[in-house]
Amino acid sequence: MKDFNSQSIGICYEGGRSLSADVRFEDNRTAEQMQVIDEVLQILHAHYPDARIVGHHELNPRKACPCLSPPASVEYAYIFETPSRA
Repeated sequence: MKDFNSQSIGICYEGGRSLSADVRFEDNRTAEQMQVIDEVLQILHAHYPDARIVGHHELNPRKACPCLSPPASVEYAYIFETPSRA
C-alpha cells in the first residue's frame, strides 16, 4: 500500500471471497489459518513490540479486504496484552 510498504510487513489470508451472490466478501478463515496467523503475529510482536496490527481496510477504507468483523486491530488487540517472548 502506498506510503506504508517501506515500514510494514504484509500478511495475507487466502480466501475471503463469498460463494453467495448476495455477499461479496466473508470471513471464511479455517481454524488452521487462525492458529498459524496467531503464532506468526506473536513472533512478530516479540521482535517489533511497538508495531501496530491493522487490516488493509483500516489503512485504506476504499479497500474491501480484509473482511474481518471486528477489524484486525480489534481482533488481535490481545497480543499487546501478552508479554512478548523475544
